[in-house]
Amino acid sequence: MKKRVGAVFCALLLALSLFSGCSEDSFNLAWPVYENVRTLDPQYASSSTAKLIAVNCFEGLVRIGEDGSVQPAAAESYEKNGLTYRFTLRSGAVWKLSSTAEEGMSGKIPADFSPAVTAHDFVFAFRRLCDPATGAPDAYLFRSILNFSEAMAGEASPESIGVRAESDTVLIITLSQEDPQFLQKLAEPCAVPCNEEFFTACGGRYGLMTMYMLTNGPFYFSRWNTDESFRMTKSDIYNGPTPATPDTVWLYLNDDVGEMNRKLAEGVYGAGITGNAAFDPATVEKELTAEPISNMLYSLIFNCQSTVPAVKSLRTALLASWNPSFFEAEGKTLSQHLLPENIALPGGVSKNSPPVFSESDAKASLGAALLALDTENTEITILCEPEYESALKNQMQQWQRILGVSLAVRVEAVARTDLMQRVEDGDFEAAFYPLRAKSSTAADFLATFTSSSKENVTGYASVEYDALFEQVSAASGEQALASAIDGALEHLAQNAVYMPVYVENSYFICQNDISGIVRGNSETLIYFAGATRS
Repeated sequence: MKKRVGAVFCALLLALSLFSGCSEDSFNLAWPVYENVRTLDPQYASSSTAKLIAVNCFEGLVRIGEDGSVQPAAAESYEKNGLTYRFTLRSGAVWKLSSTAEEGMSGKIPADFSPAVTAHDFVFAFRRLCDPATGAPDAYLFRSILNFSEAMAGEASPESIGVRAESDTVLIITLSQEDPQFLQKLAEPCAVPCNEEFFTACGGRYGLMTMYMLTNGPFYFSRWNTDESFRMTKSDIYNGPTPATPDTVWLYLNDDVGEMNRKLAEGVYGAGITGNAAFDPATVEKELTAEPISNMLYSLIFNCQSTVPAVKSLRTALLASWNPSFFEAEGKTLSQHLLPENIALPGGVSKNSPPVFSESDAKASLGAALLALDTENTEITILCEPEYESALKNQMQQWQRILGVSLAVRVEAVARTDLMQRVEDGDFEAAFYPLRAKSSTAADFLATFTSSSKENVTGYASVEYDALFEQVSAASGEQALASAIDGALEHLAQNAVYMPVYVENSYFICQNDISGIVRGNSETLIYFAGATRS
């Protein structure tokens, strides 16, 4: 019993130290995250939480400012000559070997291990990124690098790509074609350096535990509480342009929006991005800043790996008989497009509209679906949150009127956490679900529907779509990019992969006495180094 009381007392002291600080001068920031972490290997990481940790614990060549501008980071300057970029790295940059890593890797890394960050570390990182054995989910971003696509396809060696070290402090990157977004892409977590000597010493476990991490950013990764929280600590040896002000940043795993909002309102979290801004206006005015980000589409999605919704004509039948008027609600905006509002698009993109209502098309599609399923009748269940149950049941009656008894549609209302988990696990046929754009780039959102994407909750797999997406990721110039985006969107619409219903906002919530958190063009490009508390 004494041990139990002691443990509780220690936990209470720890919590007080986290949120109140160990002294008047200390600053410990708490931030909620909704995705768990399986690996912190930046070249392989797929979750938004892992990427958020990477951009704060590692430093790439550049970073993105609040205004979207490209700013120096590990590279103090660059020159461009045709398709070739020449980056000059900041001298004196070093790797941070935490006490955990130093102890855990003792005897595995040589005694004369050099902590200097060099151009060779970036060369090794990009070679890992394009190597098909790595399986890097964001490798597509750098298809414009010479021989990069060929290396990704296994048709060329990683050593042949257009990335080389001219010296320890000079990195040369050669493209195969112009890429207007190339510098912005270099700020992505997958483009941070990787020390080959340390990576090899990890024996295949790089990024899987705190002892298997070597970082070069303003923070280093210091604690990993599985399924609960992650801690980043101010680096005492970082000498770059963005030294950390907070002593620690705690990332707390929380996918319950209601609980997240409560903790933001109470100041348990200093700041965060939430999918709902249900706060008392007086609280926002006096204690919080709430900034909307129109990055979500509440959509009807299908599990294209499940037997019934795997049939394209079945999905088409449902969407061709969809009635948006059932979903008109106070305070909600119906979506007219297949992309979230926050995505920046080149001129000429139409965004493509969802499928058009047509009773005759719906009936013909259902007939084709029943033939493909070799049955006279079938059924499908749609998951939703309780607040959308009534609207979906009205739509269900419309389906019954148009499609008859050959298709039985059931609506199952579940709590948001259950909805998110079941969709993530693929345990659903259809769902009313928030598709979320994690950045303002169309390619990032469209990438989530490719066959290899770990974030593809629809399970949609199409060689044709993958080829269309490759055109998006490899497009050179605004006109080619606009045409490629339109082609990909048209394919998604024609194949009835999802039906956008509502334009939804995420919100950046921050305590009024906290400032200096820099948000780039992505949920993963959030920099905590400059955060301060007044």
